[in-house]
Amino acid sequence: MSPKILIVENERRLRQFYKVELEAEGYEVMTAANGNDALAKLREAPVHVVIFDLAFSDEAELECLQNLVNDNREAKVMIHAANPAFCMDFRTWAADAFLMKSSDAASLKGAVGRLLET
Repeated sequence: MSPKILIVENERRLRQFYKVELEAEGYEVMTAANGNDALAKLREAPVHVVIFDLAFSDEAELECLQNLVNDNREAKVMIHAANPAFCMDFRTWAADAFLMKSSDAASLKGAVGRLLET
């Protein structure tokens, strides 16, 4: 059984790019455009890793992130952000990993692999 990954990314093109890249590595990938969509999808099917975009500074998204972490203790959560300031917000500290966005998908694939090993 392939590890399941949920990508939460508000930009459609990035969502699709990450999906294609991770599927090429053999992962089963679902996508969500926002935190509420992600929570709904996680109720339907559990995943091993959640990649959560916090590029948009929205209090509702931070609350969704907290709910996601609390409700899905088995899933590893990675915050994937363009702004490192999110790492300073205590509400993000429950994440298992932080990764700065990059145009190189290799860092994302490497981070997912490391999370799955833990």
